[in-house]
Amino acid sequence: MEKMTHHPKLARKYYAKIDRLPEEASPKSWTWWRFYVKYTLKWIWDWIIEGLCGYGERPFRTLGAALVVLLVFTGLFLLTGGLSKGPNQTVTFRDYFLFSLASFATIDLPPLRATCPWAQFFATLEAITGISLLALLMFTLGNRISRS
Repeated sequence: MEKMTHHPKLARKYYAKIDRLPEEASPKSWTWWRFYVKYTLKWIWDWIIEGLCGYGERPFRTLGAALVVLLVFTGLFLLTGGLSKGPNQTVTFRDYFLFSLASFATIDLPPLRATCPWAQFFATLEAITGISLLALLMFTLGNRISRS
């Protein structure tokens, strides 16, 4: 219900008095922009949270998001081409996916190395994302188990 009230078209009806938005405020005023940006961002964030974990009640949504993250980062590693196995060895799609999975789970695969600075950056970013999604998964599982 709160997500619905944050919608930019409904925010004025529910929150104008709380945020002291004058009735005559127009798009030319700073208070109007601050008000609508604030509630639009809240509305977008509510959609992200609902889609990512169903407000802490849907662990399979979090698993789906983790799979999407794995595939996106595999594609990014493919685009950068910054992985190497060793001398005279070609890197296949399977290797890119395994490297992405290892980065996601923050483990090291000895034969695969990120040689390009962009691949190293994406590996670090994927590790941070993986840790966050794992924590979110544990939270949603805990919520789900405690309610059953």
